[in-house]
Amino acid sequence: MGTMWQRSEPAERFCISVETAPGSGAFRVDERLAVEQVHQRCDAAISTARVCVRLDDAFDGEAARRRYHPDRRLLIATDESEAARRTILFDGYPPLQRTRWDGRIGGEQESYVFEAEHVFERLGRSREAMVYGRYVRNGRIEEGLAEDPADFADKAVLMTALPCVFNPDGRGNRAAWPLTVMSPTGGSRRIDIFTHDSGSGGIKWTYATALRYLVWFYLVRGGPVAEGNIFEATEVLVNDEEEGTDVFGRALAREPVSLVCEATNLLEALHLLVRSAGLHVSAETDNVDGSPRTRLRIWSPETGPVRRLFLARGGRRMDGSPWYDASARSASQVLRENNVSRGEVAWDHRAIVNSPVVIGDVKRYEMTVPLWPGWRPRSGLDNVAEPNREVAKAAALTPEQVEALGEGVYDSVWYRLYHRQGNQFKYHTDVARLWVLNEDGAFTGAFYNRHAPFDDYRPFDFSSVAEAVVTTWGTWMRRPRPFRPTISVSTDGRSLGVWVEISFDGGATWQQQSGGVRVLEDRAGIYLECENPCEICPTGEDPAVENMWYALVDRTFRVRVTALLDSDERLIGTFPADALAEATLRTHGQVVYRPRAFRFASRSHTNNALSTVGMGPVERDDSAAIARVAEQLARANQDRQVRVLPAIPWIETGYELGDRISEIRGRQIGFATATGAGTRWPSVLGRKFILHAGRYETELTLGLTDLPAEAV
Repeated sequence: MGTMWQRSEPAERFCISVETAPGSGAFRVDERLAVEQVHQRCDAAISTARVCVRLDDAFDGEAARRRYHPDRRLLIATDESEAARRTILFDGYPPLQRTRWDGRIGGEQESYVFEAEHVFERLGRSREAMVYGRYVRNGRIEEGLAEDPADFADKAVLMTALPCVFNPDGRGNRAAWPLTVMSPTGGSRRIDIFTHDSGSGGIKWTYATALRYLVWFYLVRGGPVAEGNIFEATEVLVNDEEEGTDVFGRALAREPVSLVCEATNLLEALHLLVRSAGLHVSAETDNVDGSPRTRLRIWSPETGPVRRLFLARGGRRMDGSPWYDASARSASQVLRENNVSRGEVAWDHRAIVNSPVVIGDVKRYEMTVPLWPGWRPRSGLDNVAEPNREVAKAAALTPEQVEALGEGVYDSVWYRLYHRQGNQFKYHTDVARLWVLNEDGAFTGAFYNRHAPFDDYRPFDFSSVAEAVVTTWGTWMRRPRPFRPTISVSTDGRSLGVWVEISFDGGATWQQQSGGVRVLEDRAGIYLECENPCEICPTGEDPAVENMWYALVDRTFRVRVTALLDSDERLIGTFPADALAEATLRTHGQVVYRPRAFRFASRSHTNNALSTVGMGPVERDDSAAIARVAEQLARANQDRQVRVLPAIPWIETGYELGDRISEIRGRQIGFATATGAGTRWPSVLGRKFILHAGRYETELTLGLTDLPAEAV
């Protein structure tokens, strides 16, 4: 179907073909059907059509309901005598059918209308297109790969226990080895699959690999919608591990962060993916030897061909001569220079962002902090005078003594109070076991003060373990700050978790307490999980000689923790409007919340016990990255947003979804952004063909796509 100026015809008729039976694949033109509107769109707004049925005395609404089954596929195409020459504008089904009638005398009338849905929307509701769980290799497949790699190279199973989330919190959960499958054309194809989230061997998904995963597993092969350009457009990116060289390739090569596709269908999942990547997906139908072929197409709003619209200026000059003399031009020339009959252009300056604020995650610092007893002083343990300490120690029972006493152990008051099996232990669970930082000051001196050095309970002063660049005295808010795992790692790269150390000699020497430690979830503190507090003793020492209870009585037991602690600041990226080369007249800020994308974790400028034991940190400082994103946002959003709704007074398919429109030639109306990282034009995001109520035209929906910050 050529453009109107090539045909020089006043109108283009549509014909509607309907399947002879549901699923037959054979179509026949139905003269009773007439098109009122076809609306082609992309992403989540899939194409629709409105079709009316010609009724008469011999064929009423009830007859229409019986004939047009909701599962009979229908095609809307240009009316050409040869089926192979028709341009197919819509491929779908009529699930919503509506009839209206009026039985009033003199006003009798009846109508029957289809609200048709696109085949892709119908496919999105199929059982096979439901996205939940993830495809992985189970143990049997792993073993099979070792025994017979060729036979198991394409095997995966659906595991519903873990959700379909790509790169949760930025952590890679893609399996190291992809599937090798056969494509519909017979060649081999690489399809990546998931692994579990907690493994260290997970690789990060890219938008390209995630897109291929979704289409391979959830697009019904042999169904009404083909894969289109999905695999072709991503082949180089996944096979050669190359970065994209253009806007489209770079978008597909980026890595999503917590892209949640769980409990969606394929249509919804693809929309989530392309929206996050700054791309679009559409389902488009071609005529292949007279039969419809509907296929997916992924495209970038930055790479489509740049086109123009035309509308010659009307009216006359001062001397009376017309600005545009149609009489001196042929019909085809007039149509070439005037393909817009009406339209609306909106320049929206409200969306200007020249001073953005990008908010990252909370800044966290690894430091070593001392913990204090989290129980109120107890007689026989705390504040025991030196002459009485041996007697206080003798009241405690070591594990060997407990075993030796047998049933007689219940005669011991100490056992009943402080041993986990004691009948009064539930009232004394914190004694000797609970150790806190008291970062919020909840543990007050009035109740918790005891012997030195624990004789002055007050909110912990972070300036005692961090330099002024991190915190000065009293600047950190007094609030609970639970311990987080360290960024320091072992020599083989393993996480150290929350590193707990204990001392029996007042801090002269320390040993790691790796077992029996529960890290509190609601504040900075730990709980020493043990049956008997006397079982915790120096490495290689007999509990009968030295243990935690004895050291507490002697006032020499200490606990310290090395962990990551939240500060009171977030990582924030800004860019001043006056730093722009072409600053706009007004300053307009915008907050972009991206805590998962930009993080800060450091052990610089803090006291850290792990810095002296040969363990290296895995620090993260996204300050430069978040500043770049703020600058990119400012540069890319200085100009107005342009929305255009032009109407062409005939059925025009020369402008396709994804084409970029630069101007309306003849009206001196340009759509290019004046500033930013590069010139941008609005894309054709939708086409509406209207043949109803005296209107016979094509409406284009033009708009700029919001690009992710990292795509700018």
